Amino acid sequence: MRRVFVLSTFLACLAVATASAQDIQSIKLLTANTGWAASDQRLFWTHDNGGNWKDITPRTPNSPKIASVFFLDTSTGWVLLSHLTESDDLPIFDLASTTNAGKDWMVVRVKLPKLYPESTLAGGGDISFVDRNHGWMNLSVVSGAAAHTGVLAATSDAGKSWYWLPSTTSGEIEFVTAKDGWVVSPSKDEMYVTHDGAKTWSGLSLQTPSGFHGPAAASFSLPALADHTHGYMVVTFSGPEDPQYWLALYTTNDGGHDWREANVEPVTASSVTSAVTGSAWVTASIAKSSLRLQAVTPGSKAPTSIVSADLAEIGHRVAIWKASFVSAGQGWLLAQVLNPPGTGVQGRQLFATSNGGTSWVNVTPPHSTNPK
Repeated sequence: MRRVFVLSTFLACLAVATASAQDIQSIKLLTANTGWAASDQRLFWTHDNGGNWKDITPRTPNSPKIASVFFLDTSTGWVLLSHLTESDDLPIFDLASTTNAGKDWMVVRVKLPKLYPESTLAGGGDISFVDRNHGWMNLSVVSGAAAHTGVLAATSDAGKSWYWLPSTTSGEIEFVTAKDGWVVSPSKDEMYVTHDGAKTWSGLSLQTPSGFHGPAAASFSLPALADHTHGYMVVTFSGPEDPQYWLALYTTNDGGHDWREANVEPVTASSVTSAVTGSAWVTASIAKSSLRLQAVTPGSKAPTSIVSADLAEIGHRVAIWKASFVSAGQGWLLAQVLNPPGTGVQGRQLFATSNGGTSWVNVTPPHSTNPK
């Protein structure tokens, strides 16, 4: 049975997390009840909002690392698998695809064109597809500590063959049409956009939000487009002399060519993340031992709901790592537990709400060593 926690005890239950919990790296709530969660070794699927999880990790003869997961809908998805060769320790990639939510997988070796002699793949990557045939892989390359070098490959035949395209940086990538795409650097401080199928890329530049003064450092997130034309993007701004974050919601009505400010929310927090749905902009933040969940209708100046929790009694440091919401009332939060050395466990716990944050359920997938 799942335990339900009211918000005042939401993060207290993190203290009883066990070492058997998966160290979840990525999550996605696709509908009110259906979604996936992935560690670097396992992929889990739920049809009841985390009440039960099915291990749908693609079967392979070795133990590859899950580099990236992408689902177009509740049936069609891909997993990029990375593992080392026995001879020279260089990474190779397999691409697993499913059309029935992971019940069956087709796994094929990714045949990449030859790289430049000075380039070496690092083993990481991110994938995006717009249909079953057209997809992209943004692969990281071994480089200096301060660099985020990446190489971009594309397919138009469902992954049977790949070809290189001009690239910018490693990091998360998203295409919404065969021509329109974005990539954000691992440090989130750079965003690049293409509107010609990745033949050319340009850095995304936005006006700083209303009310923000002085130099600003931007932290980008990938856009959330409801269709090929309309969508939103959240950008977090901060300044060297400003004690708070400025969360800015931008909207587009032309497929991302032009972005205009829709909402601005100043937040004093040590940990903050946002998620955008078609009907709500949801922000979760932690500041001074308090968790705050706020929902705003895009374009509205007044929040539709605000729920707070007092975390003063919690002895652990907790950071909100990722959020995935399908509406103002339905969503997931992935929280990172940071304990002092030698005390307790450290790792990530996944929580779900179905009532706008009034109560939460711990839905962390169980530990699994063998795919089912």
